[in-house]
Amino acid sequence: SLETHAERGLPTPAVLAQRFSLLMPALLRAAPPRATDGTLLDRLSTTAQNLVRIRPVGEAAGDDVPTAVARMDAKLKRGDIAGALADLDRLPEPVRALAASWAAEARTRVAAEATLGRLTLEATAALTGG
Repeated sequence: SLETHAERGLPTPAVLAQRFSLLMPALLRAAPPRATDGTLLDRLSTTAQNLVRIRPVGEAAGDDVPTAVARMDAKLKRGDIAGALADLDRLPEPVRALAASWAAEARTRVAAEATLGRLTLEATAALTGG
């Protein structure tokens, strides 16, 4: 809630992005291993991918944890906290649990920005007679 942040303020979008970047390695380690179905070559390839995690960068498409984490990082770098939270909400529970503290601060920031936007509109309407 906003009251808990009254003294020290809310984390800025840049601070949230930095905190997320520090959290990323733990989120990636918590990602479930890829399934090893298919041909022998498919299984060998998947086993290698599980041993060496290659992290996607930017707005990559896909629903796996590394891709979603990269997408969240890119969104946070451009200030899209709500978008990053939407991606986080689609991740498996063990991964979401690791980010719970960060997510709570991010949600408070998003709520505060929404409240500020609403109050600004109301004040503008009151001043203009609307």
